[in-house]
Amino acid sequence: MAQRALDPQMLSSFRVTMPNFPNIFFTKFSGIKGTRPVSSFANGYSQTKQKKVGMVTYDNVTLAKPFDPNTDASLLKLLDDYCEGEDGRLMSVTITPVTVCRNIERKGSTTFTLLGCRPVSVKVAETDSDSVDGISMLEIELTVDNVKY
Repeated sequence: MAQRALDPQMLSSFRVTMPNFPNIFFTKFSGIKGTRPVSSFANGYSQTKQKKVGMVTYDNVTLAKPFDPNTDASLLKLLDDYCEGEDGRLMSVTITPVTVCRNIERKGSTTFTLLGCRPVSVKVAETDSDSVDGISMLEIELTVDNVKY
């Protein structure tokens, strides 16, 4: 049987979007990390402990993009107005592997969807008058309840 060559995904080849804002693309994403607590217990008839794995908890994620006051105004308004009890509003984030050659095209069938996201912090309008080549970034930190692979 012939082995298939690996085709690893480049860090720069992901499209990170929020479905409510189809024209806003994030250029940095902290990645998905889920952990499960492990409990050990003795069963009473063995010299070894057994382990049970608990429910998964996802770390907060950070999205970032170059700040554009015109394009990002609607996103900033939503984040500013966000109230968890109001309409039960939760956000989602989609991360899609893509190829970037002549056009941006979806690569494979995998898409990661972060569900039940709530804004924790927003960082915007960082300024450095001495910088001639720096770009002001918009950073958003979100909680994640669940991930759909």
